[in-house]
This record gives sequence, structure tokens and C-alpha cells, in this order.
Amino acid sequence: MMFKHSLAVCSVFLLAFSVHAQTNPEPNASVESIRTSVVRAIGAQDNTVEVVIARNIFTVYRVNSNMNESTHGGCNNEATAIASLVSKTIADKSEFKNIITIRVQYLSRAGTSTKLIDAVEFRKDANGVFQAHMT
Repeated sequence: MMFKHSLAVCSVFLLAFSVHAQTNPEPNASVESIRTSVVRAIGAQDNTVEVVIARNIFTVYRVNSNMNESTHGGCNNEATAIASLVSKTIADKSEFKNIITIRVQYLSRAGTSTKLIDAVEFRKDANGVFQAHMT
């Protein structure tokens, strides 16, 4: 009886994984490609750049980077370069059509503790151009 239950659970899991892989195969490769492009474009160490998409927000995390000691102006300059690269890269890709915000966050991470150092956000305007958002 326990074996049948375990087999059923495994079957459901594999089916769900298979459906997800079939309906969304490209974004993971595209996201990694964008992350690699960001690393090259800004001359960052590979482990200091992470990219995450949640809902309609494309976030680039700069983790434990040399920018953590910079001013907001310095972070803003780098974030502008990152957002420009990301926006050009995603512009014609259907898997990114719902992205309305590009966010660059500067983080200090030690173990399980993460501290936000700075953040710069770019929002898509009516013409589809990502503009720096000021609050």
C-alpha cells in the first residue's frame, strides 16, 4: 500500500515537472545568458551577479560586490548600464513581454543573513522604454 502511494506521489511530481519544462523551457537559459552578459559588460566577478524574475520584475542582484562601498551615484551609474543591457536583451523576446520593472539591488550577504545596501529601479513607460524611477 505504501509503495503504491509513493509511486502515485512520484508520478504526480514527474508529470508536474514535465509540464513545467515543456511550457517554460527557454527563460532559464535566457536568464543565465543575460546574467553572463551583465558579468562581462560591467567586468564583475561571476559570483557577484545573480538574476531573478518574479512576476513582472526582472531583478539583478549585485552580491558582496565592490559597489557595496560606493556612493549611491556610483551604484546608480552601474545600475543604469545594467538596466540598459537587460532592456535591450529582453526587448524582442516573448518570454519577457510582461516585464515592467528592472531592479538592480546591491546586497551584502554573509551566511543566511542578507542586507540591502542600495537599490535602483527602472520602470517601463508608455512607449516601452525603461526609465529610472525616482521616489
